[in-house]
Amino acid sequence: MENFIIVIPMICFYLIFPISKTIAETDTITHFQSLSKSQTLVSKNGEFELGFFTLDNSTNHYYLGIWYKKIPGQTIVWVANREKPATNPNFVLLIINNTTMNSLLLSHNNNNVLWSVSVPRKLKNPVLQLLDSGNLVLREQNNDDENEEKNYVWQSFDYPGDTLLPGMKLGKDLRTGFVRRLTAWKNKKDPSPGTFNWEMDVTKWPEPMQRIGSMKQFSSGPWIGVDYGSKITREGERFFKYVYFSNEDEVYFAFQLDNNSVPMRMALDQATYRRLYLVWIDSDQQWLLYNLLPRVFCERYGVCGPNSNCDWNKSACDCLRGFRPNRAGSCLRDKPLNCKTDGFVKYVKMKVPDTSNCLYLNQSTNLVECRDKCLRNCSCVAYANSDIRGEGKGCALWFGDLNDLRTLPDAGQDLYIRVPASEIETNATLTDHSKEEQEEDPEVPYYDLSVIASSTENFSHENKLGEGGFGSVFKGTLENGQRIAVKRLSSGSGQGIKEFKNEIALIAKLQHPKGLLYLHQDSRHRVIHRDLKASNVLLDDEMNPKISDFGLARILGGDQTTEITQCVVGTYGYIAPEYAIDGNFSVKSDVFSFGVLLLEIVSGKKNRGDQRQNENTNLIEQAWNLWIEGRPLDLINEDLKESSNSSEALRCIHISFLCLQQHPHDRPNMSFVIMMLDSEIGLPQPKQPALFVGEYSSLNKSNLLSVNELSMSILEAR
Repeated sequence: MENFIIVIPMICFYLIFPISKTIAETDTITHFQSLSKSQTLVSKNGEFELGFFTLDNSTNHYYLGIWYKKIPGQTIVWVANREKPATNPNFVLLIINNTTMNSLLLSHNNNNVLWSVSVPRKLKNPVLQLLDSGNLVLREQNNDDENEEKNYVWQSFDYPGDTLLPGMKLGKDLRTGFVRRLTAWKNKKDPSPGTFNWEMDVTKWPEPMQRIGSMKQFSSGPWIGVDYGSKITREGERFFKYVYFSNEDEVYFAFQLDNNSVPMRMALDQATYRRLYLVWIDSDQQWLLYNLLPRVFCERYGVCGPNSNCDWNKSACDCLRGFRPNRAGSCLRDKPLNCKTDGFVKYVKMKVPDTSNCLYLNQSTNLVECRDKCLRNCSCVAYANSDIRGEGKGCALWFGDLNDLRTLPDAGQDLYIRVPASEIETNATLTDHSKEEQEEDPEVPYYDLSVIASSTENFSHENKLGEGGFGSVFKGTLENGQRIAVKRLSSGSGQGIKEFKNEIALIAKLQHPKGLLYLHQDSRHRVIHRDLKASNVLLDDEMNPKISDFGLARILGGDQTTEITQCVVGTYGYIAPEYAIDGNFSVKSDVFSFGVLLLEIVSGKKNRGDQRQNENTNLIEQAWNLWIEGRPLDLINEDLKESSNSSEALRCIHISFLCLQQHPHDRPNMSFVIMMLDSEIGLPQPKQPALFVGEYSSLNKSNLLSVNELSMSILEAR
């Protein structure tokens, strides 16, 4: 019957026997309204129907369930008494609401309870209602907000069977431990739970997981900000979207329809051990199998074994870099890790490993910080962004064996796997001063001297932009109208042809405005500049800064951020202490140089440029003394005081001290430096900076390759 609602007024019952056994004949029960074999409860939109049904016209197995009303064939989406069918049609659905017990139950005529639900509180006006979503709810009758979810004391969506409907949750209530999972029917004639199930594995980084019994069978991967990690893009998938929600109270997976007029459901099939995506095609009057999971060889959980990757395109298994197969076919470490010298290899378009042995960090952690955290923990074997939107954010670290890895054709994310240093393939030899000169780089375009001479009007004085450590720089225009800058190596240059070629190779690879964040993080080659200073920052005619002079820069291999050299090069006054003393340079040594530069900009002074000052004093030390005395604004250049905001200048000084801290791990990376400069977030208190007293001051300055300090007089962007 249309829009049928079961309403039972509050009645006081005294039950003699536990509800799990029988309802005693001596109990007084008033059947105000009930469902019988011929009655149904229909949602307001007419899409779903609740009633009693049998399978294959059986006359001795009766079930209470929900199905699509408008779709022929009675597609069942939920069953109440799936484990205990009635053996004849004489049964009733009741609401019991009394001082002793609050329950919704299905009772047989011999008073056997076939199915029951405990209600957490006493209801004044209980109402059982089938919603338009297909959700059966028991709620408190309230005319003001009768459809609001807060009045539900029980709902069928919390107890799914083999079918997930739009809006139904698959997940866990973290407060109570209550789990919402799907379980397949044993077979088409038996809706009782089979062995095939699907639930949310609530690890540090939750992921939906299909199982056959307790054996993992397929993982969708964790939520990576835009979708689940293993989802393959399907052309035309426009009518539904996945949903992921997680907070301290609950975590769940769901899906929503963009067009509610197209019925869709996900169902588990025990016969094939597949999750089916089914869409109703009204014109064909049938369910279309839109998708099924798992589909291919590589989607079977752990099909290649631990520490191995399954290539989707090849349907083949390969051990990860640094691992080799043994006679049994397992992938084992070829060489042991060395915590101090390990690096990482980057895998792209990956479904990340099983998250059961994953540590999930907060979303404010960027990729560089994530790598540093993994490096500092000798047990960490891999890391990745947990959110791939934009430039990526969040951090996930893995420990132990890496399971269920696969390369995807058009999805996934970058994954960084820890390997011994010997396994890292690097292009750093192009810039290694201790090795022989390399062959011409294929990425560098070459021009005849006649073309270059013609574009610069034979290196005319009118086209000269200025001078640097290598020699003069000229502007020019090629025949196609492209404007160029030409650096001509001078015979009197303080640097050699190796450094000159190194800079050319780097400029060819870095087709981007040369900021430190780009060099350290966004470039396809991680670059450490090693000589950042005021004279190596160019300004174009719109005062946009560009980093120049890559003669001393180094490309680091893979995802490497640190290297040790025997040849310390750079400019005295800008070099970080760990680099000057131990030859250890990294992204954090560039951050130190940036801190010096920032302090010079605010003060209008050079760190070591005024020879009239005492040899053992420098700008950093002067600034720090003013800071601890509470007079940091005294550092600001007089010409800036009138035109600048004192709070902004003070913030720049504060940030410079964070960049100048003695230990590299205390310094922020450039992405966080930029965030601090561009926002008003709170700043941590800096530790004492490296003041260059003692052993740094006693270094033989002649051992440092100091670059020409001349600044260019007319500057344009390169």
